[in-house]
Amino acid sequence: MTSPNGVWFSVVSCDYHDDYKYELKGRILDDSPIETTEEMLSESTQIIDGFLWPEISLEFESMSGFGKKVPVIYHKQQVPSPRLAHVEENASVSDIVLDGEMKMKKPMADESKILDSEKYLDCHRMARQLINYCSDGFYLKKRKCESDDKSLSENPH
Repeated sequence: MTSPNGVWFSVVSCDYHDDYKYELKGRILDDSPIETTEEMLSESTQIIDGFLWPEISLEFESMSGFGKKVPVIYHKQQVPSPRLAHVEENASVSDIVLDGEMKMKKPMADESKILDSEKYLDCHRMARQLINYCSDGFYLKKRKCESDDKSLSENPH
């Protein structure tokens, strides 16, 4: 992680504080890219002693098990995977949505990927269509039952 004044550190412990905050303790990394200042020394002490996170201006540089932070590009943007979920490279949208022959992969495994924004939206569209089809089916079935009940009440024979 990087502090507001540029101190690079790794997290060595993370304790639950409340529903919205964690207490982190860190270890200062020697490869900070800028010269040390008084503010940096003060932050370093706070990092070693512990502080509440999230804190404004603290940024993740990298996290074990996660890929590198990607820049925002607005076209075919990589979408962060929930719970490090990765799928096979050749998994189709229907495999993902319908849970066909698709197999989940371990994060960062060979031939695994996370979805880009276009594929993610395609999956969302397909799931939405399935929900709409199901809703339409229930509605039509209800109308048919109502129609059958009405015709039976009009013609009891």
